[in-house]
Amino acid sequence: MPSNWLYIDTNFPSFTQKESDGEKIETMQDYLFMLVEQLRYTLRNLDLKNMNKAAAEGFVKTITQPIYAEIKNAEGSITQLGVTADGLAARISSAEGNITQLGVTADGLAARISSAEGNITQLGVTADGLAARISSAEGNITQLGATADGLAARISDAEGNITQLGATANGLSARISSNEGSITNLTVDVNGIRTQVSGKINSSEAQTLIDQSLNGITLSATSGESGTIFKLMYDGAVLASTGSVDLYVDAVNVYGTLTAERLQGSSIRILDDDGNRCGYIYSTYASSADTKIEIDSDAIELGGDDGSVFIGSRWDRSTKAYYASIEVDGYSQEVQIKGDVIPNADATYSLGSRNFVWDAIYCSTDTLNGSDRNIKNSIEALPEKYVRMFDLVEPKRYKLNSGTSGRFHTGFIAQEVEDAMRACGIDSQEFAGWARAQREDGSKTYFLRYSEFIPILWAKVREQEKRLKRLEGTT
Repeated sequence: MPSNWLYIDTNFPSFTQKESDGEKIETMQDYLFMLVEQLRYTLRNLDLKNMNKAAAEGFVKTITQPIYAEIKNAEGSITQLGVTADGLAARISSAEGNITQLGVTADGLAARISSAEGNITQLGVTADGLAARISSAEGNITQLGATADGLAARISDAEGNITQLGATANGLSARISSNEGSITNLTVDVNGIRTQVSGKINSSEAQTLIDQSLNGITLSATSGESGTIFKLMYDGAVLASTGSVDLYVDAVNVYGTLTAERLQGSSIRILDDDGNRCGYIYSTYASSADTKIEIDSDAIELGGDDGSVFIGSRWDRSTKAYYASIEVDGYSQEVQIKGDVIPNADATYSLGSRNFVWDAIYCSTDTLNGSDRNIKNSIEALPEKYVRMFDLVEPKRYKLNSGTSGRFHTGFIAQEVEDAMRACGIDSQEFAGWARAQREDGSKTYFLRYSEFIPILWAKVREQEKRLKRLEGTT
């Protein structure tokens, strides 16, 4: 620490003109700070003990007046210094136009450094905080503010792009905007993280949002009236979109309830747990409507564990019922059909089979059998051997092994009809009223078409009628 003013005077900066402007400015700043420290030291240790009264009185008169100093050199560099009771002011400039300004008061410190190119750095320091501003000749600006409450920064360029940052004990916020109007906002605090990006897509306002908190994560993207929102929460997930959602993955496993208002796809493949194909669901053209749903698989099972299986067609709004329907009721063990049951081909399919026959058929009228001449061939009179077969068949009464009522039935025994046919020389090709079939287990079962016996009975009655007329003498 210098102890006298002579030291300060002899150490006044001198330059060889080889120094750069920055080196000159740094040297002058060091000298100024040394000068301030010397003033503080001198004034702090100055009292009446180290000077006579007259000198003290003269010195007091001297230091109560402001001090102004200016130092120039031949190159045009200037250093200016002003010291008053309010504070200290200094200005250092070079011939090239570089300027450093410093102001010190009891409230704080202010500094400004500018270059000949137009670059400027400004600094302000008070007890409340720090403020800094750095600008370039091109128009780029960086601003920084720091207080005990937090930090604020703003960076902008000549094109209008701006980045703003704020940090406090509660959290962090950032905002980035472009001259086209695009904006990105980021907020981070103890409640979570929120990111929002907004701008325009084809003249429509658009934005994307990411909101993460302890309750979950929300993702959204909107443009005009269109948008998609995805919420992932601890108790479930929600996905809503005005458009389509495409998933390009090997597999999607859903363990729980999958609810959807719409399922779109012209072809949907269904796989088992091992990835093997089980079938397809198609959306195709229908002959009775614009489209239909087609389910294709090696086998299909429809079941109602605790209710009916229902299939309906063409809803009637007035009666609130289908025009035609099929209902399978497991409780009553019935299949209820509303509408006519019609095969899609003429004289092709059977009702029942050799292995499984119907127990009973309930009708309000008798069955109608096709008897049009146009559907028949090889038409001829009934041979006599059919009438003789009739005499060999004895009607019986019997009970059915599968019956539950215990009631007697009347009819014929198919094996006895077979014996009568054999005795009359009639084979199975000549009489369709008798049939024999082999079951899947290898056993044989017999059937009779009782309607085929009516013509034989008719012939027998006619024969009896002729005989009766001969006996009565009338021909």
